Amino acid sequence: MITKSFAGMMVVLSVTGCAISQTSQAPVATTYEYTTQQKMQAAHHWDVLAGDVAFRLKEHINKSPIAGRTINVISGNNSPFHNAFEDLLITQMVNQGLDIRDNNHGELKLKFNTQVISHSDRGYIRPAYGSHTKLALLATGVWAAINIANNSTAVKDALIAAGVIGAGVGMDATAGNIASISNKEVVINVSLMDGDKYVMRKTGIYYINEPNSSHYIKPQKRISVVSE
Repeated sequence: MITKSFAGMMVVLSVTGCAISQTSQAPVATTYEYTTQQKMQAAHHWDVLAGDVAFRLKEHINKSPIAGRTINVISGNNSPFHNAFEDLLITQMVNQGLDIRDNNHGELKLKFNTQVISHSDRGYIRPAYGSHTKLALLATGVWAAINIANNSTAVKDALIAAGVIGAGVGMDATAGNIASISNKEVVINVSLMDGDKYVMRKTGIYYINEPNSSHYIKPQKRISVVSE
């Protein structure tokens, strides 16, 4: 009798809880589908981006009425990224066989800009996809090591194999794929202009290391005050 009463009480509480959850006075927080975002940490990554832009430019230009027209790369804001990226773009575009001109003689203008975004109080960030599986595999390896240490000979061979596989798969899967989350991001826009018309545009969003945000920001002018 007591068991039935307790079960009935749990049903009532469960239904009541559902009713409360369905009448929330504010929207309940949810998340986006799992995604990844690259992190720029080297000048080589800037070169990879420049190569992708040059390739896309060639593909687009060759299929459009602007084929054969010359291009001029417009200088950026004199930050380390802008100075390097301009040169990297020119190199990659020349290698793609595009007609690049200097001194504003190009008919089309290629320009780029950056925006650094700072975050704070971002809350919980979901672990990388497959992290729990990798941990489980690694745990299998640890379990194998413990049993071997305890001289468990009955399953010794199987556990050794499980340990090797678990550790190997986990290490191979994570090596080079996981980077630390940063509170700094940079948005990079590259635009091909025909006069005031956008002919092509590419936008990328990347994590950056927090101390490196100055690479993407226009340097501040220093004003010296000399007393007479």
